[in-house]
Amino acid sequence: MLYEYIISKLCDGDRNDPDRARYTIADLEALHEEVEVA
Repeated sequence: MLYEYIISKLCDGDRNDPDRARYTIADLEALHEEVEVA
């Protein structure tokens, strides 16, 4: 469910604000690392 939220923000950010999209990609990568460790 958190992935869906981040991806929706990524899609929205990519359309409206490329800088925000880059930060969101970093957030998604960090979340992915947390999931692998868990």
